[in-house]
Amino acid sequence: MAILNSTSLCRRQTGLLLLASIFFYGCSGDEEKAQSPESKFQVVESNNHDHDHDHEHDVEPLTVPTNPNTPAINQPTTAQAPNLLQAVATQTNLPVPTKDSSVDALQQFISALIQIPPQGQTQQQQIQFGMLITNELQNLSTMLLDKEGLNEIERRYGYSIKQTAITRLQQFGNPKALSLKLALANAMASDEFEDIAKEGKLLAFVTTTQKRLSEARGQGDVVTTVTAISKEAITWIEGNEADAGVFTSLQQIGLHLSQMDPENGNVLLDTLGKRFSDSSDINIARSARAILEQPLIDKSGLLESARDYSASSEATRDPAAMLASLATVLANPGRGLNTFEKLALIIRSIGEQDTDLGFRMLDQTIESYKQITDKELSIELVASLQQLSDEILFAKFKIEDTFRFYIQVQTSQGKQDFISAVTSLLEHERTSPAAFEVMGINIVDLVDQHPELVKDLLPVVLKTSQEKLSPEQQADLKTQLSRTVNRLNLVGSTISIPARSMDGTPFDWTVLNGKVVVIDFWATWCGPCIAAIPHLEELQNKYSDQNVSFIGFSIDADR
Repeated sequence: MAILNSTSLCRRQTGLLLLASIFFYGCSGDEEKAQSPESKFQVVESNNHDHDHDHEHDVEPLTVPTNPNTPAINQPTTAQAPNLLQAVATQTNLPVPTKDSSVDALQQFISALIQIPPQGQTQQQQIQFGMLITNELQNLSTMLLDKEGLNEIERRYGYSIKQTAITRLQQFGNPKALSLKLALANAMASDEFEDIAKEGKLLAFVTTTQKRLSEARGQGDVVTTVTAISKEAITWIEGNEADAGVFTSLQQIGLHLSQMDPENGNVLLDTLGKRFSDSSDINIARSARAILEQPLIDKSGLLESARDYSASSEATRDPAAMLASLATVLANPGRGLNTFEKLALIIRSIGEQDTDLGFRMLDQTIESYKQITDKELSIELVASLQQLSDEILFAKFKIEDTFRFYIQVQTSQGKQDFISAVTSLLEHERTSPAAFEVMGINIVDLVDQHPELVKDLLPVVLKTSQEKLSPEQQADLKTQLSRTVNRLNLVGSTISIPARSMDGTPFDWTVLNGKVVVIDFWATWCGPCIAAIPHLEELQNKYSDQNVSFIGFSIDADR
């Protein structure tokens, strides 16, 4: 019997092996004792195998009645809310929440609401549906926060959901969102739990800052407002040097202020960089030092040189100017995250246009970052920089372009062009082991839709890996590709499973030669397996005249 294709599935010890095409049947639930029913399936024995297929996150679309005459976003939705809640309750098998619902019940229902994807055929319908969800999130979070005896985690959860809902209202353009956020901040600021109260005060400062800046634009009093806010923001630093929430909020305010009034806004950013650079939280300290890198990056002309180089023709490009700007930036003893991020983007862009210059810049940057005083950060950033060589080579050999072309034309020449590009990439002296891992992942993803391409690609990857990878890395790659190799080898091969029929006589697989065969691996203890048998019988009857056979293969240990 020739195997044309195969798959395994199910969340428990059952699976379907479909020969020629793939059918999926879910299997779950506790083990149950059941007697083997009379059926048209041949029952044979085998070893047990575990197969995982998780369907728990599949979300069915909700059908919620809506009023087609309802205007876009800010209309009341109370008349439609019961329909929404009932639809969610029906889909999730959860009770419709009320003020008497338990904390756990409310949290479960809120989680179900959050996971519902946007629905509607038009953007307006999706916005209306989103507003329904958002309004109910607000109502349920209020219902939760009104309960007595909540612990800090439960109250924090309620505030978080309410803030999520208000943020969505802002995205929908609701003009009341800012006022709602300020009301939330004031409620948090008066909370009995100290940490929540502190976060509420910070949220109130951020929210009032947004409101004040908005009003300042309209009144033409930006400089005075920015100066005042900058001074107020600085008062938040003392005692909060290790608070990531405070640092992040103040940094966002500083960036906003610097856009409106660079002089006064940059004063705040500079102060944040200096005051937080010695934070006991290493991540805060690194981010603060990154702020202090920006002035030198600006003065170096690096960004301008990169833009000029990219915009110039090949004949007029000035590599010397690009390298001079790079040297200026790398001479900064305080170089760190900010400089790294800017350089990574520039090197990637330059490398796509000029491979040689890109590698020169990359090598200089790697050597420079090996010397920084933060050795832990040095190791992390150097590793990231080294991976940039692969990105440059992927662009140089047009890996993505040749693959897309092959997908469009599906010709032997297109396939050969892609294989040649991959070969050049993997054989290049600058290619890192990470490139082989990436190609391995791509091969696994491609095998179902493009098996012929994978057949030709596998030997290239495996051969070059012997020359470029260590024995340990080769072993990891082979492990990564082993299932793909096995699946490709199944096609055209012969199945050999020792089996016997229900009467104990050996089962002769040769009677199925030339047929498309579906094998249902089942067990008497698997309730869903038993329930699926009538459906498989229906399929057998439906396809009996199309040279298709269904075989029930028992994996019970005593059969």
